[in-house]
Amino acid sequence: MSYILGGIDLSDFSVITSWGDGTNLGLVGCFDMPARLGKCYHDWGDEHGVEAYVRADEIRFGGRDIVFTCLMQAQYENELLRKLYSLYDDILSENSLMTFETDLGNFDVYLKDEIQAEYLDMGWAKMRFLFRQPVVPVVGSEPTPDDSLYGIDGCSFQSLGLKILDVEGRHYLPGPKAMTFTAYSTEGYQITKHSYREITIKALLIESDLNGFQTKINSLSKLLSKAGLRTITYQKDALRTFFVKDGFQVRQVWRTSGDINGVVTIKCVQVGSTMDWNFLMDNLGNYILDSNNQRIITT
Repeated sequence: MSYILGGIDLSDFSVITSWGDGTNLGLVGCFDMPARLGKCYHDWGDEHGVEAYVRADEIRFGGRDIVFTCLMQAQYENELLRKLYSLYDDILSENSLMTFETDLGNFDVYLKDEIQAEYLDMGWAKMRFLFRQPVVPVVGSEPTPDDSLYGIDGCSFQSLGLKILDVEGRHYLPGPKAMTFTAYSTEGYQITKHSYREITIKALLIESDLNGFQTKINSLSKLLSKAGLRTITYQKDALRTFFVKDGFQVRQVWRTSGDINGVVTIKCVQVGSTMDWNFLMDNLGNYILDSNNQRIITT
């Protein structure tokens, strides 16, 4: 498929897609969920903890960066320069968002930074475009809870298409907040409250084709962007309530003849946690004990 930028067929300039950083696709960032706009929470710094702003009218999203990597071919360097400058002139004539038509989808973008072009040899140059997609529509269907023991909001990681690699940040103590003090002749200090906890979910997403991969991405975006707090349950861990303010990133995307896979990274602001959520209880809320008088935990 030809890549078309604002009606400019890049194949007319002998442009072909190349591998981006950590991927065998020409685009990086096109699967990302964007970060939220505005103030997303208030950290009271006391027993009240973090107050999340998660009403529907408080949740707004920004755009995302998309990097396009490609090669341009010419017979010799002078011809290459002429092709480059001709392409630049066509791009500079645009004064509105450009629709970037690709095999991974269509994106309404503008150039965020310089177009980098590195001359390689024999009339070849490697190019890097940094685009900004200011409006990213949240499309797709919200996943249906399946009452799984482990997952997000009752949706199993498997149904979300995620194979968890790690949930980072569960074991550490967040650092103290910045100090504000005045001192003279000695090293001053101030004892401050500790900041909120952030946990980072890293998971592998594998689907048989691009359509399935994009469907899972859209479904996850829909789930994490809905009003209210989310919950995550993970093996040998607490039940944690959280919200997402920075969206998520999808990197190391590889497409083969058999599947397409990538690593999804989701940074979560933790609002609360419950340690004993998976102990067995009876209908009255009493713990069920084993023969050794120990509480029984589900695994």
